[in-house]
Amino acid sequence: MSIEKTIAPISHVALKEDDLEHLESRLGVKLPQDYKIFMMLHNGGKPAASVFNFAERGAQTSASVRRFFALDDSHKFYSLNKHISIYHGRHPPGMVPVACDSFGNLILLECAGEHYGNVFFWDHENEDTSGSRRNLSLISRSFAEFLSLHAPKA
Repeated sequence: MSIEKTIAPISHVALKEDDLEHLESRLGVKLPQDYKIFMMLHNGGKPAASVFNFAERGAQTSASVRRFFALDDSHKFYSLNKHISIYHGRHPPGMVPVACDSFGNLILLECAGEHYGNVFFWDHENEDTSGSRRNLSLISRSFAEFLSLHAPKA
């Protein structure tokens, strides 16, 4: 079973490709197709299976997705636009916050540059506004792969 079937909605705003193209234009990035498809299907949401594993500074660890952000400004806590604004300049350029955990950390999607399409864990405890990537840990090479890391087991 894929995670797409286990996302509880947080927004009832249906997105069209034009909405995502406007976001790309505003941010000066190109969103990966797998993320665009996810957003047009769900526009954010709360995953039933949220835990995923990754390596952070060489040690295996786990985290969980609290919510995927919605492109819907009426949602007080999980608005994609709000998080883009709050975290602008606090992570390397070309990255878009797509989700958060319960502890103030972000899941970032690389939308420009040599790591295009990769998904990273952004640790707010080690925040570095110099553009360094020292508080980033690679989770997956694509958004689709990221979703599969915490899909419910059949």
